[in-house]
Amino acid sequence: MPPVQRYAKRWRALTSLPKPLSLKKLITILPGYDPYRDAGDCKFDATKANRFIHLWESALTHVKGDLAGQPYLLEPHEKAIIANLIGWQRPDGTRRYRHVFYFVPRGNSKSTLAAGLVIMFLAFDGEPGAEIYSTASKRDQAKIVRDIAKGMILNQPLLTISADITNTAIVFGDRSYKHLAAEATGAHGLNVYVSVNDEIHAHRTRDFIDVVDTGMGKRAQPVRIDITTSDYQREGSICNELHDYAGKVRDGEIDDLAFLPVIFEVSKKELEEDPDYWKDPKVWARVNPMLGKAIPLDYFERQFHRAENSPAFENEFKRLHLNIRTESEERLLSMDNWNGMCGGELDISKYEGKQAVGAGLDLGNTSDLNAFCLIFEREGEGDREFDAFWWHWTPIAKAEERQRQDQGANYTAWGRDGWLKLTPGNETSYKTVSSDIGEIGKHFGIPDIAVDRNFQGAETCQRLREDYGFEVTEFGQGFQSMGQPTKYFVDLVNKGLIHHGDNPCVRWQAANLQGEMNAAGDIKPHKARSGNKIDGIVALVMALGMAMERDAPQESWYETHSESTFISY
Repeated sequence: MPPVQRYAKRWRALTSLPKPLSLKKLITILPGYDPYRDAGDCKFDATKANRFIHLWESALTHVKGDLAGQPYLLEPHEKAIIANLIGWQRPDGTRRYRHVFYFVPRGNSKSTLAAGLVIMFLAFDGEPGAEIYSTASKRDQAKIVRDIAKGMILNQPLLTISADITNTAIVFGDRSYKHLAAEATGAHGLNVYVSVNDEIHAHRTRDFIDVVDTGMGKRAQPVRIDITTSDYQREGSICNELHDYAGKVRDGEIDDLAFLPVIFEVSKKELEEDPDYWKDPKVWARVNPMLGKAIPLDYFERQFHRAENSPAFENEFKRLHLNIRTESEERLLSMDNWNGMCGGELDISKYEGKQAVGAGLDLGNTSDLNAFCLIFEREGEGDREFDAFWWHWTPIAKAEERQRQDQGANYTAWGRDGWLKLTPGNETSYKTVSSDIGEIGKHFGIPDIAVDRNFQGAETCQRLREDYGFEVTEFGQGFQSMGQPTKYFVDLVNKGLIHHGDNPCVRWQAANLQGEMNAAGDIKPHKARSGNKIDGIVALVMALGMAMERDAPQESWYETHSESTFISY
């Protein structure tokens, strides 16, 4: 028997329908969503959905890991997605759903499901001249779905003999599949039948997705499938826009019978009711349908324990593994450590006449908060331990106004209690700041002062040098300058080796502190909003940077970096 006939016979055997699955209840298991509620005149065809699922599990295989080469047997939530998408029909016989939003954390086989959908619509749907596309923000990400789809085809001889595979496309007769990246060009002029958009959160703007979406207008029953993990909270996020819309469809706030919301997440409401809700293993399993399968439980537990012990990693864990939308920056400090191990009263008088090991000055504008920090090293053996002291300035005329704007601030009380100086009028003169530092220098040995070059930093540097005789270093605020001191600061806090004397103004700033990370993993202090002041913390980090500089053997760390890098912003 010729090979083609042998394959055809085997194919008929593969596609014969077994005893139907009970799908009418299965399609209701998607979190919080009832597909019957807004169905209108649409009907669910269980036979059609059953046939599609059986064909999937007969034809497709896994291509990676321990299951490579084995049949792709769908998990219950995957069957529910596919059964809803394929089984629901409009009165005219076309599919009900035109847009699927699949929101699930990292590791739950999103790309494998995406590749399976590509092949099923390409090889078996029957749309004349179908154009199938998988998309991503970057070329490498776009290739992931394409490579899995190619592997599935090569694992199944009945698909291989029908497919023409090149570097840019996979073709079945008059139907084609291509992978596209937003960073490339050529997305205009498409006649899209199905688009599978991987990791929507990675798109910085909505432009590319909108271009692909507008290419669907010529098809009678196009399908757009968005598959993604959560994005950060940021302006212009198409992922956040879609997630918010999907949540309203799921909850019945918006009637959209063509939109299928599939949302696995720890919700904002759940966290508001119990901030520790994300720590419950039962919640992990609810949000991660592949936990214990595609996601090893021991790996997940290790990631959780890392998040518990590293505030800088906590946001990343919440976003990537629990689909919690977090701020774009990472929180740096454990306030339990700050208030506990680092707390306790300090007496600055014991350092009278002694030399500080670091000094930092962070200048805001004249109507804002300004901060100066000195750090002294405690005597004793073992790890180095520091006491930190601050002087803050803000204009009295602006204090009440700013504490209404700056959530959690209590400038008037802090001024009354001596934690900051309320200067006369609407502005704090930089001359006042310089003069006060000159007075401080009469009581304590002040080493080189690190000064933030922002705002009037250059002018203040000159005044401190010429009028008061201090050595001053213009300290950059970029990753190169702030990265190492910031990591050192976080390490000191986590070990309880830096003490702040329960300064309430600085405690407020420590709670505001977040971290901004670059691609190299360097972290620098940052704040989410203008009212979340961190001037005192920045002054401390710069002071630690100068202490590190003095302790560095032989060649200075800063001398290994160009001046332009050192003072970069």
